[in-house]
Amino acid sequence: MGKKKGVSGRRSYSEELKQEAVQMLLDGHPAQSVVSNLGLSGTSLLYRWKAQVLTASGPAATALESRVQELERD
Repeated sequence: MGKKKGVSGRRSYSEELKQEAVQMLLDGHPAQSVVSNLGLSGTSLLYRWKAQVLTASGPAATALESRVQELERD
């Protein structure tokens, strides 16, 4: 399902799976739920992918994510 073990024995994930995982997280699914549903190795991996996506998307995406988090706290 989008993951395989490389020569070093570490799992590698397809870009499609990474995008799907980050989108699920941004849609409000709990990180632990995304990890277990997609068979990822842990939440830290998911949060790293999220940071990479937001950085690549530019300041508008980062600002939007900050606002969403603020609204969720309220």
